[in-house]
Amino acid sequence: IDIIGINSRQTNLAGRTAPYRRYVPQYNKVYAPARTFMHGRNLFPCVWAYLFRREFLTGRQLRFMPFALHEDDDFTVRTFALARNFMAIDADLYVRIQRKGSITTTNDREMQKRKLRDVMKILAVLEDFSAPDAELQRCMRRKTDYLVVDALRLLIRQRHDIAFRKEIVRSLKGMRRFPLRWRWEPKYIMFNLFTRLYLCFFQ
Repeated sequence: IDIIGINSRQTNLAGRTAPYRRYVPQYNKVYAPARTFMHGRNLFPCVWAYLFRREFLTGRQLRFMPFALHEDDDFTVRTFALARNFMAIDADLYVRIQRKGSITTTNDREMQKRKLRDVMKILAVLEDFSAPDAELQRCMRRKTDYLVVDALRLLIRQRHDIAFRKEIVRSLKGMRRFPLRWRWEPKYIMFNLFTRLYLCFFQ
């Protein structure tokens, strides 16, 4: 097996723990090729949720994007795109520690901007990576759509200045990712309409 999914637990600095499962696949089912597991799913990107066969990574020369934040959004998608197979096992093998000031919780405005700019880079890389393969594009569609959703959600929630909002929206428009593509899910439709109305005032 090239990639094995594992369960994890989340703990805070006070020692309170709970299961941390962003998706629950069918355990012990082999998805071959691994990309078929991505189809219709917002693939959980965190590399600590998986065990990777070393020979697979070295043989495909798979590495993290240098100097990027959230580089696992790129790395994990590319590994699933190229792996022969994937299987999840029902075993808690990792503990995630929540802490203040991490990349995901930082309130530093410049770090937040860097994160969003890096997500734009990752989206562009994944678009180029999948461009020659229409079947791979279909498998990746939900994941990349929700990368855009997360970027727009952060852009609005973090209350960035208008110039930076315009920068990110221009990047998404350049990739034909804004306005969002239609997906027939109630929350997605509401968010799609909201971002079209809200962000278009700044263009």
